[in-house]
Amino acid sequence: MPEHLNLLDEILQRIENTLAHVVLSSANANITTTGAAIESRVNLSLSAAKEKVSEEASRQNERYESIMNNIGKLVDKTSEFALKSEQIIRFDALEKKLDAAFNQLQQNKGHDSGVAASWSVMAVVISLAIGGISLIVTLFLRR
Repeated sequence: MPEHLNLLDEILQRIENTLAHVVLSSANANITTTGAAIESRVNLSLSAAKEKVSEEASRQNERYESIMNNIGKLVDKTSEFALKSEQIIRFDALEKKLDAAFNQLQQNKGHDSGVAASWSVMAVVISLAIGGISLIVTLFLRR
């Protein structure tokens, strides 16, 4: 009987080995299939992420170009503006011209009033002279 038992042990051992091999092969196939599915999903996720990053980078580039374009326009506009020192020089020149015009106006006004006063004095002097002559003539004619 021990030979039968050894034979049975050997058959059981082969069955166990075969079952272990089948189980391990099945587990290995499942792992491989699951790994491939995971790898496929990871690749899809990476592709989608790369596409989103690329789209966002494109939007950021467009925004950057737009901002730089606007900055360029503003810089061009500021070159048309007069500098502060130029404005000060212009205002000083205008102030001097205004002062000169005001002084000339005052001088002309004084001159005009002086001329008018001179004519008034002359009119009074002439009137007095005529009156005096008339008085003298009247006095000589009565005598």
